[in-house]
Amino acid sequence: MTTPRIYLAGPEVFLPDALEVLAAKQAVCAEAGLEGVSPLDAEIGPVMDGAGDAADAIFAANRDAMRSCGFAIANLTPFRGVSVDAGTAFEVGFLAAAGATVFGYTNEPSAYHERVASHAEANPAVRAHSAGGWSVENFGLVDNLMLPLGIAESGGAVIGHALADRRALFHDLTAFRACVERIAGLATAQAGATVDG
Repeated sequence: MTTPRIYLAGPEVFLPDALEVLAAKQAVCAEAGLEGVSPLDAEIGPVMDGAGDAADAIFAANRDAMRSCGFAIANLTPFRGVSVDAGTAFEVGFLAAAGATVFGYTNEPSAYHERVASHAEANPAVRAHSAGGWSVENFGLVDNLMLPLGIAESGGAVIGHALADRRALFHDLTAFRACVERIAGLATAQAGATVDG
């Protein structure tokens, strides 16, 4: 039986300890009999030096890695603002469209519209848009509706875990582990169905 592969989408690649965080996620996957595929698995040399060739190499490597996975877990914790990392949002859409079962998790499970309102208090540009009548989604979802609803349509779910210690926002793996457990259950059920069929 082939080991199910899970693409690990998220902004962890930008962390100072990116390799360690992604290795920890891969270890959690391995404990469940799954293979975690990190965006940093490919050997592509210096990646943040501004070179166009590096950008092309990153895109190609991540695209190919995503295509090799039947599952994905996306870290939807807001990054550099009130919403999910833009690259992660693209990867969620790409993976769902490619037929992968996508799960998402967030360590900031408050509703998107609440975060926008809070951000407006300190950000003049957001405050000006709000005063100018720009609408903000108010569906009680953790981010733009396309993400959680697209994830649900793929057969996955979004799992939230509120943290008392905000310093652990991108290091706490409680919700990630819950996603891995759900995928392990799905993979086992799929393998059983294949044997029975």
